Amino acid sequence: MKRSLLSMGGLFLLLFVLIAVLRTRSDDQAPTASSHVDAETVRSFWEVYNAAQEARLRRDYRAAAEAYRNALAIDPKHQDSLFYLAISFESSGKYSEAATVLRELTTLYPEHARAWSQLGTVLATTAPGAAADFDGAETAFKRSEAINPEHTGPFLSRGRIALERGKLDEAAELFRIAADAGAPDGMFLAGFTAYQKEDFSEASKFFLQVLRKSEREAAISGRVSTEGDVEGELTALDRARIRSRWFLFWTVRRLGGYPESVPEAFRIEPDPPANRFERVRGVAGVDVAGRGALVDIDRDGRTNLVIATRDRLRLDGDPIAVPAAWDVVPFDADGDGWEDLYVIGSGYTGTGTNTLLRNDRGRLVDVTEAWGLGGERPTARAVPADIDGDGKTDLLEVGNLSAEWPPVRLFLQRNERFELVDAALHFDAHAVDATVADVDGDERIDVFVLGWKAPGRLFRNLGGSFEDATKSAGLASVGGDGFSALFLDFDVDGDPDLLVTAHAPLELSLLRSAKGPTPQLFENDGRGHFVDHTSELGLDRSFGVLQAVAADVDADGFPDLIFAQGGLEKTHLEPSVVLRNLEGKHFIPWSYLPSADEPRRALGVATSDARADGTVDVFVSGVGILRSPRP
Repeated sequence: MKRSLLSMGGLFLLLFVLIAVLRTRSDDQAPTASSHVDAETVRSFWEVYNAAQEARLRRDYRAAAEAYRNALAIDPKHQDSLFYLAISFESSGKYSEAATVLRELTTLYPEHARAWSQLGTVLATTAPGAAADFDGAETAFKRSEAINPEHTGPFLSRGRIALERGKLDEAAELFRIAADAGAPDGMFLAGFTAYQKEDFSEASKFFLQVLRKSEREAAISGRVSTEGDVEGELTALDRARIRSRWFLFWTVRRLGGYPESVPEAFRIEPDPPANRFERVRGVAGVDVAGRGALVDIDRDGRTNLVIATRDRLRLDGDPIAVPAAWDVVPFDADGDGWEDLYVIGSGYTGTGTNTLLRNDRGRLVDVTEAWGLGGERPTARAVPADIDGDGKTDLLEVGNLSAEWPPVRLFLQRNERFELVDAALHFDAHAVDATVADVDGDERIDVFVLGWKAPGRLFRNLGGSFEDATKSAGLASVGGDGFSALFLDFDVDGDPDLLVTAHAPLELSLLRSAKGPTPQLFENDGRGHFVDHTSELGLDRSFGVLQAVAADVDADGFPDLIFAQGGLEKTHLEPSVVLRNLEGKHFIPWSYLPSADEPRRALGVATSDARADGTVDVFVSGVGILRSPRP
């Protein structure tokens, strides 16, 4: 009898606990603005919330954000609505808005570990429009770690921050903690940090650890993991395996080759195109922060190298009295035949001052204020062109959304001064690049603007103003996940075609996958309408492109493509690549830069034929100057 009563008591206790758990879960999900909520309000809330979830799952993040805001108007404290509103903001490039929502969520629910972790992720993001706050991010990750000490995510995230700051020993220790807990990302990143410290023996141990773990998991699950295995979503182990296999290859190349103990399944025996370029000048010992240019400053027939570094702009290695910079754009501003320099200060994040250096017969003079280009603003890219057709070079700037400045700005040159004009170049997202050409043959320069986490737009020049011609030109929903766009006549028919790049995650770029983001190459029909020919031209594979340029490196009359590859984060390393244009019919990998054995983080690329001998010089940031083979 006693045993029966105890059993009944235990059953009632179990039922009580179960009811309490279900009630808690219901309370977490139901509207909380009032304890007496009528049925119609509850029904309305769930309709709006479910619509938000559906929009987010189909990656319509702007619609999702609006719907989550509507749900929060009914229940301002609903945890999931706040969390996924922040996710939607982050996914659409609105990083400051995402951080604001996550701070509100962590204030309302201080023990919400996932919200703290996501706040850290947003604050640590290095992307267009993001104001990286590594101190704030580290604080958020530590808070998440304190709430859930068994979770390895905060250790990985804090390690990435230490890596970005150059604190390799601290990063190594944090990654080891995650690796010891069995996290494949921790194993890879511990190896990556050792690789950065040039401790190649130690690096190879971690890369092999990832590969052996993947092999064991495959044996248990029966899943066959191969180099081209990208079916479905990649797991964390898949991503670490792909990266580790390549970094093991790059590591053992420095150690003299694979040891006999390394299984064949872990090896890579690539058949890359030949390394056709000769290295002319390196940039070893220079902390390159951005891009550069090749230009004959003093017109002596020799190429000068101008690069943006963390401390100064440098001309052939010598510092110029210009602060840290992101990009250098050579153009003849005053029409005197000498190339001037426009130096961009900020890049994809923050704001900065741009500098116009007039070339006075080889002497660079700062004329920024006198020419009307002073002031601090966000600038990712500047494009010189005669926009209004008056014979003088104007300046088009693009950058992040700002309360003070529009993301697209047109400065027209009038009497040796640039004036900002309202030309109806309306853009409502962070702008990362722009390219110009007369796309419809009306002798007016048209403009394509590439957005971040938002489609690009084609603006047709009407003479004095612009109209949005994106949809009619066949370019709706183009771009949004890349950093570079350019007009080029790839088929040499006289009409400017359009290349829009995409930036793939490292593992997909290494796999040369066609299932990730790929560039798009559009052929112009001569009337300003564009048709996508990416697949038949052989470009339907992933690349980690940060900047693309076109140049005829093999001197066959057709422009080839050079992709500077890497990432804004320091963990994205891979060789840059030259794609040869086969008479406008197909592109094939032709050469890696500097070589297939040397992964680099190349933020930009520039070309020049200063000697006018048909030999193209290529500057790759972080690498130096490489000379193409003579025709």
